[in-house]
Amino acid sequence: MRPPSRIVASVAGTAIIFVFVSGLAAAEVAASAKHCLWRVTNARAPFYLLGSVHALQRSDYDKLLQLKKRLSNLS
Repeated sequence: MRPPSRIVASVAGTAIIFVFVSGLAAAEVAASAKHCLWRVTNARAPFYLLGSVHALQRSDYDKLLQLKKRLSNLS
């Protein structure tokens, strides 16, 4: 029997870390009773959205353009 390759070992290690961190995050959500699952009910059929909502100001878009210009100058 061959020993596992480095790729298999790194994938397994990453998976173990992901499961551990996910468990910590789930415990934190359960403790605070907050979550990022939204139920939309004013549609023909209710559906769910998973994620978070971020509100930006108009000035934030100017910063994004400046960042893109600087990043394009690097390459």
